[in-house]
Amino acid sequence: ATLLCLAMAGVREGNMPDAAERAGEAVEILERHLEPGHPLIGRAHYVLGGIQLRRGELPSARANLEKSVDILRAAFPSGNMELSEALSAHADALAATGQKREAKQLRREAD
Repeated sequence: ATLLCLAMAGVREGNMPDAAERAGEAVEILERHLEPGHPLIGRAHYVLGGIQLRRGELPSARANLEKSVDILRAAFPSGNMELSEALSAHADALAATGQKREAKQLRREAD
């Protein structure tokens, strides 16, 4: 969780390379030490995917945001704020790659 906080601090400071590195490390560590499907892993993929989206790394962003949505949907079947944020970010990534219809569906689900 500390690495995620450092990654988010890097984003706020505009240090995207450092933020991406910290978020990637967080994903690796959390996946190694937590049960698959743990919501914190979903959060970590959301943070990493969001950073990648801002950096224009669209294929990686889409993959991480999709994984985040999958994990958070399973963890919170009734929905919650984290899932809504992940859905919106995933919609942004899909829209950026020209998948407007899919993006619109995710945005509706996020609302």
